[in-house]
Amino acid sequence: MAVERHYVTGGIPARLDAIGDEARLTDADIAKLLDTSAQTIARWRQGVTPRPEQRDRLLDLHWIASQLAAVYEPDDTNLWLYSRHPRLNGERPADRIGRGDVGDVLALVNQLRTGAYT
Repeated sequence: MAVERHYVTGGIPARLDAIGDEARLTDADIAKLLDTSAQTIARWRQGVTPRPEQRDRLLDLHWIASQLAAVYEPDDTNLWLYSRHPRLNGERPADRIGRGDVGDVLALVNQLRTGAYT
């Protein structure tokens, strides 16, 4: 059963932890999704502030992972992120996130959360 998560406090490191917990993503996975390096993720964990565009993508990924955690277990969230989806024209949500093209992914997640997905 998925656990309802609430707003995460504690800045960027806490959000990285939450993404890892909720979606079974490693720092290397997160780096790839955010088009950066694992070394950059390590610096963020040490308190270095991401550039605004990277911060925004990280926050989108955190939102997606936290919303999926209300529907799926972490392993299933990970599988969902990396599976091709017909409503994304056969693309994987991870591919869209990696390009910063999250609009359709956010819409799908919202549909899953509200039960509107058909």
